[in-house]
Amino acid sequence: MQHEEIRYRILFTLYIKHYSEQLGNPQVTNKVIEEAGLEYVEKNMVYGDIVYLKESNLITGMNVLGQPYPYTLIIGPLA
Repeated sequence: MQHEEIRYRILFTLYIKHYSEQLGNPQVTNKVIEEAGLEYVEKNMVYGDIVYLKESNLITGMNVLGQPYPYTLIIGPLA
């Protein structure tokens, strides 16, 4: 799977959740990965793309000490 498809699936999943009943609620990263159908893709590749999206300010992530990728995600920068 290409990086672009992984990023698209993550963004699409977060977009659907953002504009549904969960408006603006942070989503647990592992659940987003599962709902995007990425649970069988190489984890380092998926987490690398999540970090890329965060550094590009397309998503906002909340990190936990000692974890290299965000624990929760939300689409867009924090207001």
